[in-house]
Amino acid sequence: MGSHGDYDALIPLRDFPSGMNQGNTTYKEPTPSDNPVLPIRRLSIDSSGSIRINEDGKSTSTRERRKPVIGRDRSVALRYFVQFHLVPLAVAALLIVLNLQSWFLGGESQWTNLLQFAAKLHEILMQISIATVMIAYQQYLLTQSTSAVPFGAIFSAYYATQVGYLWSPEFRASVTTPRFPLLLKSTFVLFVAGSILLASGVGPASAIAMLPRLVSYPLREIELGMDHAYGDIFPTALTQPGAPLELKIAIEVNEQSPAIGWEYLRNLPSIGQDQATLVGIQSVPHSLGNGYGEYVSEMPPLYPVDLQTTVLENYENYHDTFTRTLYVQYAPNATVATVQQVPVAAGLSMAASSSSGVSYSGEARINIAHPFVSSICVLNAIMNENDTRPLQFPATFLNATDASGVDTISYTNITRSQLWTQSQDQGQGQIIWVEDASFSTERTLGAIVVQPDLCDNGQKYLSASTCAVSGLWANITSRMSASSLINASTIQFGNRAESLVSSDFLNTLPAASWQANAVSLSKEWANSITTQLSNQNRTVADNLLRSLLLTENICPVNGSYPLYLLSSRPMMHEALISALVANGMSHATGPFQISKYRQNNGDFQWFNWTYADNHEDKPAALILTFQVSVVGYAWSMDGTAIKIAVPILIIYCLYVVSYVAYTLVTGNTSSAWNTIASLMALAFNSRPSNVLENTSVRISKTDTFRNLVSVREVDERRLEMVFQRDEQDRGGLRRVRAGTAYS
Repeated sequence: MGSHGDYDALIPLRDFPSGMNQGNTTYKEPTPSDNPVLPIRRLSIDSSGSIRINEDGKSTSTRERRKPVIGRDRSVALRYFVQFHLVPLAVAALLIVLNLQSWFLGGESQWTNLLQFAAKLHEILMQISIATVMIAYQQYLLTQSTSAVPFGAIFSAYYATQVGYLWSPEFRASVTTPRFPLLLKSTFVLFVAGSILLASGVGPASAIAMLPRLVSYPLREIELGMDHAYGDIFPTALTQPGAPLELKIAIEVNEQSPAIGWEYLRNLPSIGQDQATLVGIQSVPHSLGNGYGEYVSEMPPLYPVDLQTTVLENYENYHDTFTRTLYVQYAPNATVATVQQVPVAAGLSMAASSSSGVSYSGEARINIAHPFVSSICVLNAIMNENDTRPLQFPATFLNATDASGVDTISYTNITRSQLWTQSQDQGQGQIIWVEDASFSTERTLGAIVVQPDLCDNGQKYLSASTCAVSGLWANITSRMSASSLINASTIQFGNRAESLVSSDFLNTLPAASWQANAVSLSKEWANSITTQLSNQNRTVADNLLRSLLLTENICPVNGSYPLYLLSSRPMMHEALISALVANGMSHATGPFQISKYRQNNGDFQWFNWTYADNHEDKPAALILTFQVSVVGYAWSMDGTAIKIAVPILIIYCLYVVSYVAYTLVTGNTSSAWNTIASLMALAFNSRPSNVLENTSVRISKTDTFRNLVSVREVDERRLEMVFQRDEQDRGGLRRVRAGTAYS
């Protein structure tokens, strides 16, 4: 018994020293003060042979009851589902639905930070749920009859939240052992690695899906009626001159002239010798060259220019003022400008203002046609009054590759000497529109741009350019935001229309498509966008040309561009022509009116549009549909993070639902070895194996983890962990039986 227990700890005998009469030591009878009196204990041995100690007739130890490894009870399976899986599964499903369906909270989000605690709790519950499934899989591996499992694999369930297990010796040994059947090994690798990665990802996924994000949340669609048809707002031909330019907006009209807003074009970005504006040479499609044989994949940026616009919104003398954004791109194959159509921007302003609330900002969007104008200019420097060279026009307004080597055509109806004389006599800059040039493409309008002053760079000369210009309507999305003031008695709107156009839009509008859909521009109409100003003896053209900086782009040395200069075109003249025509096209509608809202009968309510029957409703000639949204906090699928988080939560739901369905159908339930303590208890109750010799301190060889192990019934209702190498010396091993309780 000495090797199995210490009776001195069980029976109150006298404590004799281990050596009697050794040396000068004399035995002395102990006194009560030397050894306190121990309480009386009684011993009993139960039916299993275990010693039970009783103090004063009361038992101080309880015996563990036998438990089944594999249960067959659907009610227990249902209880485990409620206990381990129901809450995390329900919350994950709720988060998926909440974000997929979208739910708007509002402009305030201070309390939402508290959801981080809920997200952490949800992460823990999901990891417990995943660990429960992994433990069930571990039980299957340990108790199956066809094959044992590598020793390193039995620890996988306890590393459910630790990705480091995937490169641990235990996992490497499980993957590389040749005695582990290939099918079981493949399933083990996929299941364990997938479960651990899933357990690591559900936490961030839950936090991302649970916390609302600042987004532009779509609310509804707003339909506004126009009193003009589509062809009036987006005409395919501009053949009639526009109205004269007036200084003030008359009450009875919205727009007077296509030249309205010309003064804002003074802010066009400049190109100079320092190349502050990115330009390049497009030698192959979708590529730009830097002049040294290297290419970049991006087109030059679009530069915005603000155009303040005022329209008469109704006949009660109420004017709506907003800002439109004109974009200019100094592209390699043309200089292009685009801006929002005035009626569209006015509709955006009405729709955006109706969406703004007390504590958040509203936004309106619409995908509709916009004017796009492309221009290519060629420098035709006039050296003196005797310059007899004919003017050279570019053959096209948009080159397929690059405009640095664009073909030219001669034009003799106006001579360089005539332009010199006019410039000296009038002292004004000019933009002369021509229709009789022999352009290679149809519906192309010509323009001769003459600077008001002589250039003095190397020698004195008159800078002039000949340009080919054309425009078309192309659909893009425009938006306008309306910002409200918190705790203010009135709402103030910062109405600024913007176009969601990318810098590579020219790649989606190739030259062939552009030419087929080009708008017919007449000389008479173009003259109205460079008209005479009524308050001064100057034209719009002269004022704009005087505002241009005389950089190397407008006044190169001796009247010609050096070979090394990338911008070998008068791009400032191109920008001016494109911007003037684009702005003029955006005013093509003239006076217009927008409805208030749509009636139930399909007609629209109009501002002071009263008929004989005293109704203010009538059908609209064109219906514009605006998507209205608000800027605030919401659960939605906007953003890359949520697009990753939701699939992870969906995978978790499928993972758990599959397992729960299996347990409810088969009734296989058990919590055997659900903790490392229970697995250690199994190891303590198992016979020692030579496989684990010299491993008491630690396991240093991966081969040890490769040994196959299983759980078997060795005696009547007693389980042991048995290594496969020991099975031949352990007769009478039996497979674990479902529904049988074991000690």
